[in-house]
Amino acid sequence: MKIKYLNLVIAGAMATIATIVSLPGVASTLYVGSFNNNSVLRFDGETGDFIDTFIQEGSGGLDGPVGLTFGPQKPNLYVTSIFTDSTPPGQVLQYKGSSGEFIKTFTPNFPSLIFSQDLAFGPNSNLYVTNAGLDTIEEYNGQTGEYIGSLFPANPSICDAPFSITAYGEASLYFSCTFTNNVQRYDLNTGEIELLGNASSDGAAPGGLSIGPDGALYVANFSANTIDRYDLETGAVQVFIDGVDSPVQPVFGPNGDLYVSSNPTQKVGQPVPGRVLRYDGPTGRLVDAQFIPSLSGGLNGAGWIAFTDEVITVPEPSMLLGLFLMALLNKQWLKQE
Repeated sequence: MKIKYLNLVIAGAMATIATIVSLPGVASTLYVGSFNNNSVLRFDGETGDFIDTFIQEGSGGLDGPVGLTFGPQKPNLYVTSIFTDSTPPGQVLQYKGSSGEFIKTFTPNFPSLIFSQDLAFGPNSNLYVTNAGLDTIEEYNGQTGEYIGSLFPANPSICDAPFSITAYGEASLYFSCTFTNNVQRYDLNTGEIELLGNASSDGAAPGGLSIGPDGALYVANFSANTIDRYDLETGAVQVFIDGVDSPVQPVFGPNGDLYVSSNPTQKVGQPVPGRVLRYDGPTGRLVDAQFIPSLSGGLNGAGWIAFTDEVITVPEPSMLLGLFLMALLNKQWLKQE
Protein backbone atom coordinates (compact mmCIF):
# COMPACT_ATOMS: atom_id res chain seq x y z
CA MET A 1 0.00 0.00 0.00
CA LYS A 2 2.84 2.37 0.87
CA ILE A 3 4.43 1.77 -2.51
CA LYS A 4 1.10 2.48 -4.23
CA TYR A 5 0.70 5.82 -2.48
CA LEU A 6 4.34 6.69 -3.06
CA ASN A 7 3.85 6.07 -6.78
CA LEU A 8 0.80 8.32 -6.75
CA VAL A 9 2.74 11.09 -5.00
CA ILE A 10 5.54 10.81 -7.55
CA ALA A 11 3.03 10.81 -10.43
CA GLY A 12 1.33 13.89 -9.00
CA ALA A 13 4.64 15.66 -8.62
CA MET A 14 5.67 14.80 -12.18
CA ALA A 15 2.33 16.02 -13.53
CA THR A 16 2.74 19.28 -11.65
CA ILE A 17 6.29 19.77 -12.91
CA ALA A 18 5.15 19.07 -16.45
CA THR A 19 2.35 21.59 -16.04
CA ILE A 20 4.76 24.25 -14.78
CA VAL A 21 7.27 23.60 -17.56
CA SER A 22 4.56 23.80 -20.24
CA LEU A 23 3.02 27.04 -18.94
CA PRO A 24 2.90 29.62 -21.69
CA GLY A 25 5.03 32.71 -21.12
CA VAL A 26 4.13 36.18 -22.29
CA ALA A 27 6.64 36.97 -25.06
CA SER A 28 6.09 40.71 -24.64
CA THR A 29 4.26 42.85 -22.15
CA LEU A 30 2.26 45.98 -22.89
CA TYR A 31 1.97 48.59 -20.14
CA VAL A 32 -1.07 50.88 -20.43
CA GLY A 33 -1.76 53.98 -18.41
CA SER A 34 -5.31 54.01 -17.00
CA PHE A 35 -5.89 57.74 -16.66
CA ASN A 36 -9.29 57.82 -14.98
CA ASN A 37 -8.35 55.52 -12.10
CA ASN A 38 -4.69 56.57 -11.72
CA SER A 39 -3.03 53.22 -12.33
CA VAL A 40 -0.87 51.34 -14.84
CA LEU A 41 -2.00 47.94 -16.13
CA ARG A 42 -0.12 45.10 -17.81
CA PHE A 43 -1.38 43.08 -20.78
CA ASP A 44 -0.04 40.22 -22.90
CA GLY A 45 1.54 41.89 -25.92
CA GLU A 46 0.50 39.04 -28.23
CA THR A 47 -3.06 38.29 -27.11
CA GLY A 48 -4.16 41.45 -25.29
CA ASP A 49 -5.11 39.39 -22.23
CA PHE A 50 -5.01 41.23 -18.92
CA ILE A 51 -2.10 40.24 -16.67
CA ASP A 52 -2.33 42.47 -13.62
CA THR A 53 -2.43 45.98 -12.20
CA PHE A 54 1.25 46.86 -12.17
CA ILE A 55 1.02 50.24 -10.43
CA GLN A 56 -1.85 50.37 -8.00
CA GLU A 57 -4.33 53.22 -8.00
CA GLY A 58 -2.78 56.41 -6.65
CA SER A 59 0.50 54.74 -5.66
CA GLY A 60 3.08 57.38 -4.75
CA GLY A 61 0.54 60.12 -5.41
CA LEU A 62 -0.08 59.06 -9.03
CA ASP A 63 -2.78 61.36 -10.36
CA GLY A 64 -3.41 61.44 -14.09
CA PRO A 65 -0.75 59.08 -15.51
CA VAL A 66 0.43 60.05 -18.98
CA GLY A 67 3.90 59.34 -20.42
CA LEU A 68 5.53 56.00 -19.52
CA THR A 69 9.14 55.01 -20.10
CA PHE A 70 11.69 52.58 -18.74
CA GLY A 71 15.18 53.63 -17.72
CA PRO A 72 18.12 53.02 -20.09
CA GLN A 73 18.76 49.59 -18.59
CA LYS A 74 15.05 48.99 -17.88
CA PRO A 75 15.43 48.63 -14.13
CA ASN A 76 12.72 51.17 -13.29
CA LEU A 77 9.56 52.62 -14.80
CA TYR A 78 9.10 56.39 -14.93
CA VAL A 79 5.61 57.88 -15.17
CA THR A 80 4.55 61.46 -15.80
CA SER A 81 1.79 62.31 -13.34
CA ILE A 82 0.08 65.34 -14.77
CA PHE A 83 -1.83 66.42 -11.64
CA THR A 84 0.51 65.31 -8.86
CA ASP A 85 1.14 67.74 -6.00
CA SER A 86 -1.29 70.36 -7.29
CA THR A 87 -3.24 71.08 -10.46
CA PRO A 88 -0.90 71.89 -12.16
CA PRO A 89 2.05 71.23 -11.83
CA GLY A 90 2.84 67.60 -12.44
CA GLN A 91 5.84 65.47 -11.62
CA VAL A 92 7.72 62.39 -12.77
CA LEU A 93 7.36 59.41 -10.43
CA GLN A 94 9.75 56.45 -10.27
CA TYR A 95 8.63 52.84 -9.73
CA LYS A 96 10.44 49.50 -9.53
CA GLY A 97 10.39 47.87 -12.94
CA SER A 98 10.10 44.42 -11.38
CA SER A 99 7.15 45.00 -9.06
CA GLY A 100 5.58 48.42 -9.68
CA GLU A 101 6.44 49.48 -6.13
CA PHE A 102 6.77 53.23 -5.70
CA ILE A 103 10.36 54.42 -5.20
CA LYS A 104 10.24 58.20 -5.11
CA THR A 105 9.20 61.42 -6.78
CA PHE A 106 11.98 61.69 -9.34
CA THR A 107 11.78 65.32 -10.47
CA PRO A 108 11.94 68.38 -8.18
CA ASN A 109 9.07 70.85 -7.76
CA PHE A 110 10.95 73.52 -9.70
CA PRO A 111 10.54 74.23 -12.50
CA SER A 112 6.83 73.57 -12.66
CA LEU A 113 5.76 70.93 -15.16
CA ILE A 114 2.59 72.45 -16.59
CA PHE A 115 0.44 69.87 -18.37
CA SER A 116 3.52 67.79 -19.07
CA GLN A 117 2.68 64.78 -21.23
CA ASP A 118 5.67 62.70 -22.21
CA LEU A 119 9.25 61.84 -21.27
CA ALA A 120 12.22 60.04 -22.80
CA PHE A 121 15.80 59.15 -21.92
CA GLY A 122 18.32 60.56 -24.37
CA PRO A 123 21.47 58.94 -25.76
CA ASN A 124 23.36 60.65 -22.94
CA SER A 125 21.08 58.89 -20.40
CA ASN A 126 19.58 62.19 -19.24
CA LEU A 127 15.80 62.45 -18.91
CA TYR A 128 13.83 64.85 -21.10
CA VAL A 129 10.28 65.89 -20.19
CA THR A 130 7.89 67.89 -22.37
CA ASN A 131 6.57 70.97 -20.59
CA ALA A 132 3.54 71.76 -22.74
CA GLY A 133 2.27 74.63 -20.62
CA LEU A 134 5.59 76.48 -20.79
CA ASP A 135 6.40 75.60 -24.43
CA THR A 136 9.75 73.99 -23.71
CA ILE A 137 11.44 70.72 -22.77
CA GLU A 138 13.14 70.20 -19.43
CA GLU A 139 16.33 68.19 -18.91
CA TYR A 140 17.16 66.18 -15.78
CA ASN A 141 20.04 64.02 -14.64
CA GLY A 142 18.90 60.50 -15.52
CA GLN A 143 20.38 58.98 -12.37
CA THR A 144 19.44 61.49 -9.68
CA GLY A 145 16.58 63.54 -11.15
CA GLU A 146 18.52 66.75 -10.54
CA TYR A 147 17.28 69.57 -12.76
CA ILE A 148 19.74 70.64 -15.47
CA GLY A 149 17.78 73.23 -17.44
CA SER A 150 15.41 73.96 -20.33
CA LEU A 151 16.57 72.84 -23.77
CA PHE A 152 15.44 76.08 -25.36
CA PRO A 153 13.57 79.27 -24.46
CA ALA A 154 9.82 79.19 -25.04
CA ASN A 155 8.83 80.33 -28.53
CA PRO A 156 5.21 79.42 -29.36
CA SER A 157 5.72 80.48 -32.98
CA ILE A 158 8.17 77.57 -33.38
CA CYS A 159 6.68 75.00 -30.99
CA ASP A 160 3.42 75.64 -29.21
CA ALA A 161 2.68 72.92 -26.62
CA PRO A 162 5.44 70.30 -27.05
CA PHE A 163 3.54 67.08 -26.44
CA SER A 164 5.47 63.87 -27.06
CA ILE A 165 9.19 63.16 -27.30
CA THR A 166 11.53 60.37 -28.32
CA ALA A 167 15.27 59.97 -28.81
CA TYR A 168 16.86 58.43 -31.89
CA GLY A 169 20.39 58.19 -33.17
CA GLU A 170 23.47 59.56 -31.46
CA ALA A 171 22.27 63.04 -30.64
CA SER A 172 18.70 63.69 -31.81
CA LEU A 173 15.45 64.30 -29.99
CA TYR A 174 12.16 64.45 -31.88
CA PHE A 175 9.09 66.09 -30.41
CA SER A 176 5.57 66.94 -31.56
CA CYS A 177 4.15 70.45 -31.23
CA THR A 178 0.39 70.19 -30.93
CA PHE A 179 -0.77 73.73 -31.67
CA THR A 180 1.86 74.61 -34.27
CA ASN A 181 0.90 71.34 -35.97
CA ASN A 182 4.42 70.06 -36.63
CA VAL A 183 7.32 67.89 -35.48
CA GLN A 184 10.69 69.37 -34.56
CA ARG A 185 14.17 67.89 -34.24
CA TYR A 186 16.64 68.98 -31.56
CA ASP A 187 20.39 68.37 -31.89
CA LEU A 188 21.92 67.63 -28.49
CA ASN A 189 25.41 68.48 -29.75
CA THR A 190 24.66 71.90 -31.22
CA GLY A 191 21.48 72.91 -29.38
CA GLU A 192 19.81 73.71 -32.70
CA ILE A 193 16.12 73.14 -33.43
CA GLU A 194 14.91 72.45 -36.94
CA LEU A 195 11.54 71.63 -38.43
CA LEU A 196 11.23 67.98 -39.43
CA GLY A 197 7.84 68.42 -41.06
CA ASN A 198 4.27 69.66 -40.77
CA ALA A 199 1.36 67.33 -40.08
CA SER A 200 -0.44 65.91 -43.10
CA SER A 201 -3.51 68.11 -42.52
CA ASP A 202 -4.32 71.43 -40.90
CA GLY A 203 -5.34 71.32 -37.26
CA ALA A 204 -4.29 67.67 -36.95
CA ALA A 205 -3.01 68.15 -33.36
CA PRO A 206 0.03 65.86 -33.48
CA GLY A 207 0.64 64.09 -30.19
CA GLY A 208 2.16 60.73 -29.28
CA LEU A 209 5.04 59.55 -31.44
CA SER A 210 7.53 56.71 -31.75
CA ILE A 211 10.22 55.37 -34.05
CA GLY A 212 9.29 52.40 -36.23
CA PRO A 213 11.40 49.38 -37.23
CA ASP A 214 12.00 51.10 -40.58
CA GLY A 215 13.65 54.09 -38.92
CA ALA A 216 10.73 56.42 -39.68
CA LEU A 217 8.79 58.47 -37.13
CA TYR A 218 5.11 57.67 -36.56
CA VAL A 219 2.92 60.38 -35.06
CA ALA A 220 -0.67 60.20 -33.78
CA ASN A 221 -2.88 63.11 -34.91
CA PHE A 222 -5.56 63.36 -32.23
CA SER A 223 -7.91 65.71 -34.08
CA ALA A 224 -7.42 64.30 -37.59
CA ASN A 225 -7.83 60.66 -36.48
CA THR A 226 -4.73 59.65 -38.41
CA ILE A 227 -1.22 58.30 -37.92
CA ASP A 228 1.42 60.13 -39.97
CA ARG A 229 4.72 58.67 -41.11
CA TYR A 230 7.71 61.06 -41.23
CA ASP A 231 10.83 60.22 -43.21
CA LEU A 232 13.71 61.30 -40.97
CA GLU A 233 16.02 61.91 -43.93
CA THR A 234 13.76 63.98 -46.15
CA GLY A 235 11.05 65.17 -43.77
CA ALA A 236 8.40 63.85 -46.17
CA VAL A 237 5.08 63.21 -44.44
CA GLN A 238 2.34 60.82 -45.48
CA VAL A 239 -0.76 59.40 -43.84
CA PHE A 240 0.00 55.85 -42.73
CA ILE A 241 -3.30 55.02 -41.00
CA ASP A 242 -6.63 56.82 -41.40
CA GLY A 243 -9.84 56.52 -39.42
CA VAL A 244 -8.50 55.69 -35.95
CA ASP A 245 -10.66 57.49 -33.41
CA SER A 246 -8.68 59.99 -31.31
CA PRO A 247 -5.29 58.23 -31.31
CA VAL A 248 -3.13 58.95 -28.27
CA GLN A 249 0.09 57.03 -28.88
CA PRO A 250 1.41 54.65 -31.54
CA VAL A 251 3.99 52.11 -30.36
CA PHE A 252 5.60 49.24 -32.25
CA GLY A 253 5.76 45.94 -30.41
CA PRO A 254 8.66 43.46 -30.52
CA ASN A 255 6.70 41.52 -33.16
CA GLY A 256 6.75 44.51 -35.53
CA ASP A 257 3.04 45.30 -35.27
CA LEU A 258 1.81 48.79 -34.43
CA TYR A 259 -0.33 49.30 -31.33
CA VAL A 260 -2.37 52.49 -30.91
CA SER A 261 -4.19 53.70 -27.82
CA SER A 262 -7.45 55.51 -28.54
CA ASN A 263 -9.33 57.82 -26.21
CA PRO A 264 -11.81 60.51 -27.33
CA THR A 265 -12.37 61.93 -23.82
CA GLN A 266 -11.45 65.51 -24.77
CA LYS A 267 -13.76 65.41 -27.80
CA VAL A 268 -16.88 64.17 -26.01
CA GLY A 269 -16.30 66.23 -22.88
CA GLN A 270 -16.56 63.37 -20.40
CA PRO A 271 -14.34 60.48 -19.28
CA VAL A 272 -14.16 57.60 -21.77
CA PRO A 273 -12.56 54.18 -21.05
CA GLY A 274 -10.74 54.05 -24.38
CA ARG A 275 -9.08 51.01 -25.93
CA VAL A 276 -5.96 49.76 -27.73
CA LEU A 277 -5.99 48.78 -31.43
CA ARG A 278 -3.50 46.60 -33.31
CA TYR A 279 -2.26 47.18 -36.86
CA ASP A 280 0.05 45.30 -39.19
CA GLY A 281 3.37 47.11 -38.86
CA PRO A 282 4.56 47.16 -42.49
CA THR A 283 1.19 47.96 -44.12
CA GLY A 284 -0.94 49.71 -41.50
CA ARG A 285 -3.76 47.22 -42.07
CA LEU A 286 -6.11 46.91 -39.10
CA VAL A 287 -5.60 43.57 -37.33
CA ASP A 288 -7.75 43.97 -34.22
CA ALA A 289 -9.95 46.97 -33.37
CA GLN A 290 -10.46 45.62 -29.84
CA PHE A 291 -7.00 44.29 -29.03
CA ILE A 292 -7.50 45.64 -25.52
CA PRO A 293 -11.19 46.51 -25.14
CA SER A 294 -12.58 49.24 -22.93
CA LEU A 295 -12.60 48.34 -19.22
CA SER A 296 -10.49 45.20 -19.74
CA GLY A 297 -8.75 44.54 -16.43
CA GLY A 298 -10.24 47.80 -15.16
CA LEU A 299 -8.81 49.90 -18.02
CA ASN A 300 -10.46 53.29 -17.76
CA GLY A 301 -8.97 56.10 -19.77
CA ALA A 302 -6.52 54.30 -22.08
CA GLY A 303 -3.61 56.64 -22.62
CA TRP A 304 0.13 56.23 -22.99
CA ILE A 305 1.57 52.79 -23.61
CA ALA A 306 4.99 51.12 -23.41
CA PHE A 307 6.34 47.69 -24.36
CA THR A 308 8.91 45.41 -22.82
CA ASP A 309 10.06 42.08 -24.20
CA GLU A 310 10.17 40.48 -20.76
CA VAL A 311 8.64 37.05 -20.22
CA ILE A 312 5.96 36.87 -17.54
CA THR A 313 4.68 33.48 -16.45
CA VAL A 314 0.92 33.58 -16.05
CA PRO A 315 -0.39 31.01 -13.50
CA GLU A 316 -3.10 28.71 -14.81
CA PRO A 317 -5.80 26.74 -12.97
CA SER A 318 -4.21 23.46 -14.12
CA MET A 319 -1.03 24.32 -12.24
CA LEU A 320 -2.96 25.05 -9.06
CA LEU A 321 -4.87 21.78 -9.47
CA GLY A 322 -1.61 19.85 -9.82
CA LEU A 323 -0.20 21.42 -6.66
CA PHE A 324 -3.40 20.67 -4.76
CA LEU A 325 -3.36 17.04 -5.91
CA MET A 326 0.23 16.60 -4.84
CA ALA A 327 -0.48 18.08 -1.41
CA LEU A 328 -3.52 15.84 -0.98
CA LEU A 329 -1.59 12.69 -1.89
CA ASN A 330 1.22 13.67 0.44
CA LYS A 331 -1.30 14.06 3.24
CA GLN A 332 -2.68 10.58 2.51
CA TRP A 333 0.85 9.16 2.49
CA LEU A 334 1.49 10.56 5.96
CA LYS A 335 -1.76 9.00 7.21
CA GLN A 336 -0.63 5.61 5.94
CA GLU A 337 2.64 6.01 7.75
